[in-house]
Amino acid sequence: LHVPGGGRQVRATVLQFSLHTFYNMPKKEGKKNQPKEKTPRTPTQKRIMYCCLSGAVCVAGAAFTAKWRTAEVDPVINQSGRAWQERHYGLLSLSSSSSALVSWEKVEQGVCLKAKVYAGAGNGVQSQAKMAAGALAGSASSLGCAAWPACVQHTQLRCEKYKAHVMWNQGVVALMSLGAAAALLAAALVYTEEEAKKIEDQEQQLKRTSMGLAGGAACAVLGPAVYAVQSDMMFKALAANAHYPYAQLNMSFYAAVVGAICLTLASAFATQRFWAFQKSQDDQQWEDASLVANAGFSGGGPAWGPPPLMGPPPIPGVGGFGPGIAMPPQH
Repeated sequence: LHVPGGGRQVRATVLQFSLHTFYNMPKKEGKKNQPKEKTPRTPTQKRIMYCCLSGAVCVAGAAFTAKWRTAEVDPVINQSGRAWQERHYGLLSLSSSSSALVSWEKVEQGVCLKAKVYAGAGNGVQSQAKMAAGALAGSASSLGCAAWPACVQHTQLRCEKYKAHVMWNQGVVALMSLGAAAALLAAALVYTEEEAKKIEDQEQQLKRTSMGLAGGAACAVLGPAVYAVQSDMMFKALAANAHYPYAQLNMSFYAAVVGAICLTLASAFATQRFWAFQKSQDDQQWEDASLVANAGFSGGGPAWGPPPLMGPPPIPGVGGFGPGIAMPPQH
C-alpha cells in the first residue's frame, strides 16, 4: 500500500473501506440467540391436560366438602319433641343439630365417652334399682339413656361404627388426594413434553405419563366406591335396632364420580397414545427389516449375491478315467 507521494492517503482510504465493510456486514445470529420453536401440542395432549385439570378440581373439591350424604328433616324425631335439622355428612366433618360443622373425630370421641359412662352406670346395683323404680312409676325415660339397655347398646354400636367410619374416611381422603396429585403431575408432564431426540427417551416419557394417570384414575375411582359401600353399611346397621335416619348420597359424591370419570378418560387417552407409539415403532422395525431383506431385488439381484462359479470337475487320469482302466496293460 505504500505509494510514493500519496501513501498516507491510500492507507487511510483502505482503512475506512475496511471499517465500513466490517460494520455493514450482515451478522450471523448463533443458535443460542435464536428463539427455540415450540412444538405445537397435539389434540391428544390437549385432551389429556383438560381431563387431568378437570378431574383434579372435582376430586380435590369433593374430598374437602361436607355434602357426601344428606339426611332430610325426619318427621318421627320432630314429633317426639326433638328438633331434627337437615344433616350433612362429609369425609372429614358433619353438621350438628345447630347446622355447624363438627369433625368426625370429635363426634366419635364424644359418643365413645358416653358409651363408657353408660356402661359403667348400668352395671351398678343402684342404677338397676333406679330403673326398676322408674319403670314402676311409669317414668323410666326420665332416668336418661343409661337406664335403657337398648339405648346403651345403641350408643356402644354407634361408637364402634363411628370409629370404623373415621378410619375408612381417612383412607378415602388419602386415595382421592393421591388421585388429584397424580392428575396435576401428569398434566404438568404433558405440558412440558418435548420431542426427544432418542426414541427410548420419548417412549419413557409416554410410559411415565400413562402409568401415573392409570394409578391416579384407580385411586379416584376406588375412593368414592369405598365410601358409598362402607357408609351404606354403617347407616343400615345403626337403623337396625333404633330409629336412625338414612342419609342419601349428595352432590359431593357425584362431583367425585365426575372427577373419577375425567381421570379415567385421561388415562385412556394416555394409554392409547403410548400403545400407538409402540405400534408405530414395531411397524417401523418390520418395514426396515423388509427393506433390508428385499434390497437386492429392487437393485438388480438378490441381497446375498450370485452363487460362486464352479469349474469343471478335475480329471482323475488320462482320458477322464481312473488309472488302469483306459490304458492297455504293459508287457
